[in-house]
Amino acid sequence: MPPPDTSSERSRRRKIFMWLKRIGISTLALLILAIVTALAVQAYHTANAIRRYPPPGRLVDIGGYRLHLQDAGSGTPTVILESGDFGNSLDWTSIQSEVAKFTRVVSYDGAGCGWSDPSPKDRTSKQRAKELNMLLEQAGIPGPYVLVGHSAGAFIIRLFTHEHPDQVAGMVLLDGAHEAAYDQMPESQKKADADLARLVKIVRILAPLGIARCFLPSKGLPEELEKASRALALRTPNVVNFCDTWLCWDTCISQMEGCTLPSDIPLAVLSASKWDVGFGEIPPEEAEAALRIWTQCQAEMASRSNNSFHLVVPDSTHGFEEAKHDVIIVDAIRRVVECVRHQTKLVAPEL
Repeated sequence: MPPPDTSSERSRRRKIFMWLKRIGISTLALLILAIVTALAVQAYHTANAIRRYPPPGRLVDIGGYRLHLQDAGSGTPTVILESGDFGNSLDWTSIQSEVAKFTRVVSYDGAGCGWSDPSPKDRTSKQRAKELNMLLEQAGIPGPYVLVGHSAGAFIIRLFTHEHPDQVAGMVLLDGAHEAAYDQMPESQKKADADLARLVKIVRILAPLGIARCFLPSKGLPEELEKASRALALRTPNVVNFCDTWLCWDTCISQMEGCTLPSDIPLAVLSASKWDVGFGEIPPEEAEAALRIWTQCQAEMASRSNNSFHLVVPDSTHGFEEAKHDVIIVDAIRRVVECVRHQTKLVAPEL
């Protein structure tokens, strides 16, 4: 038989309840305070990034929103530098300064990247190719162009070339995305990509709280450029743009169906010699398998032109972070430019 519920027992229970209530209210108050503080800090950094690092180029209106563009050098053909996801014009600083020594060269920030305004349109490769075309038209930068695309930027410049083959005289792909590669990847790589997709969805929701600051890796740029690039990349609209771009990746892959290149376009394909694409660790043997698949796809892309070469860049990863890689990239761009100018056969470098 249970003991009687005495007044002292009831009093003890009331005290415990009151303490639990106070703890709950305090915890909720601290959580709200933490959220409000995070929102305020992220809002401050978002606004302060542009004030601290004003755009070095010009902002071009392409129909209600502006894209930031940097133009250097002179001569034809004009080289257009297209970044991969989460990239911006600062990534090309070293390469652009070298290319400007022998021809006109343009880098730019895609909508929602760097100093560019966010776009009201979707973030698919086809839409971004349209925005590139509008930018070049509104900025008064005529062809012919040599398009240079890194990573996902390869889809953008290939779609641009498919739509405007008369404007594109040559192309350089830097470890460019290939639509056939992803279905062939080992299961551990597919799982890593799925894990990343789940993380990106969380980051998009929590972007106003500055959650991306926990995940953004270094790009290996010189110190001041790294600070500016990081400050811009971590602005809330830029983080949301990256997430939206990544989450429509399946659509981007499907848009490449039927995308063609002129059969004789001067085409340089550079690919990485080490596998570091994706999120999380995968077994070494499966990383090697992923690299083999990727390299085969890069070679297949080069085979789409009868005036091309494929070069596996020694000691390189997907980002080509080291200065010695910039030298190889600039050399590849120079070779394509000279090929276009003199209508000669494209010759691969000897490393």
